[in-house]
Amino acid sequence: MKKRRKTPLCLNCGQRLERHHEFCSNCGQENTDSNLPLGMILYDFFSNTLAFDSRLFHSIVPFFFKPGYLSAMYRQGKRAAYVNPFRLYLVISVFFFFFLSLLLTKDYGDQAVINIDVDPKEMSEAQKDSVVQLTANEFRKGLEALDSANAKQQFVALPEGKKLVDYADTTEVEDGFLGISGEAYSKYKKYRKVDSISDEALLDTMKLEKPFLRKATRQLRKIQNKDSEVFLSYVLKNIPLMMFLLIPLFAFLLKILYFRQRETLYIGHLIHAIHLHSFSYLIYGALSCFLYFNNSFNDEQKGWAFTIFFMVASFYSLFSFHRFYEQGWGKTIFKFLLLGFLYMFCILTFFVGELFISFLLF
Repeated sequence: MKKRRKTPLCLNCGQRLERHHEFCSNCGQENTDSNLPLGMILYDFFSNTLAFDSRLFHSIVPFFFKPGYLSAMYRQGKRAAYVNPFRLYLVISVFFFFFLSLLLTKDYGDQAVINIDVDPKEMSEAQKDSVVQLTANEFRKGLEALDSANAKQQFVALPEGKKLVDYADTTEVEDGFLGISGEAYSKYKKYRKVDSISDEALLDTMKLEKPFLRKATRQLRKIQNKDSEVFLSYVLKNIPLMMFLLIPLFAFLLKILYFRQRETLYIGHLIHAIHLHSFSYLIYGALSCFLYFNNSFNDEQKGWAFTIFFMVASFYSLFSFHRFYEQGWGKTIFKFLLLGFLYMFCILTFFVGELFISFLLF
C-alpha cells in the first residue's frame, strides 16, 4: 500500500484534516506531504515499488527455489503475502534490458575496433577472417579511408597482399533483386555518401519508381550514412515493448495447451507467464551484467556461459510447469518442448517485424 505522510491541514486549500483522511473533503487533494529529503523519497519509491516488507521476504525463497509456487498461490487467492507479479516483472525487466543493451552496444563497439600496428604475418587465420568481416561491414566508417593515399597504413591489420578496397564492394546484386538492377545498386554505392546529392536525386538516378523501394532506399542510405550504433540503439529500445506484448501471447499458448484445465482461467496462465519471464530476465540480466563488467571472457566462454544460464532458465520453467499444472512428467515435457518451439517461432516473427518497423521509422 502506498505510504502517505499526512498533514493536519490541506496543503492546497487549508481545510482541517483528521489523521484518517486520505483526501481533502473540500478540494479532493491527496493528504500527503511530498516536500521530503531525497533519501526519504528514494526510500518511499523502492518501498512502494518493490514492497520492502514481509511480502518481499516471503517471495524470495519460493521465487528462486520453488518454481510455479507463487503462481499457484496467486491462483488460490493467496496474494497479499507475496510480491505483486506485475511489480516484480517491471523491476526485473528494467534490470535485464538495461544491462542487455549495455552489453550488446559494448560488444558491437569492441568488434568495430580495427587493430593498428599489427604485422599481418603474425595474425592468426581467425584474426584475418575477423578483419575481413569488419571491413566488409564498414565498421567505424573504415571505408572512408579509401579516399586517403595512406589507407593501407591506417588499416594495416589486413591479410598480406590485400587492400581495403578488396573488401569494400564484395556484394554482388543481380538484375531483378527486389526490383533493383545491378546497375542501379552500383550507382547507389557510388553516390550514397555524397552529401550534395539529395535522396530524390539519387533515387531518380537509380530509376526507382515503386514507392516502397524508394522509401526503403532512403532509409537504407540514412542508416548506412550514420553510425551503425545509433540504429542498433534504436532497435534495442523497442525490444522491451515487443517482449511485453509477447507475454499475453505466451499465456494464450498456455491456455490452448492446457485447455482441459478449465479451473485455470486465462489470468492464471498470464500470472504464470509473468513469473516465468521474470525469472528468465533475472537470470539473463545477471549474465549480461557479469559479461559487461568482465572483459576476460572470449567468445567461446561467453557461449558456454549463455548455454549454462539457458539450461538453468529452461529447467526452472519445466519444473514450474510440473508444479503449477500438476500433470505427469511425460505430458509436462511434451507440452514444454512444444510450447518452446511455438514461442521461439513467435519471438523470431515479432523480432523480424520489429526490425522491419524500426527500419522504416528510423
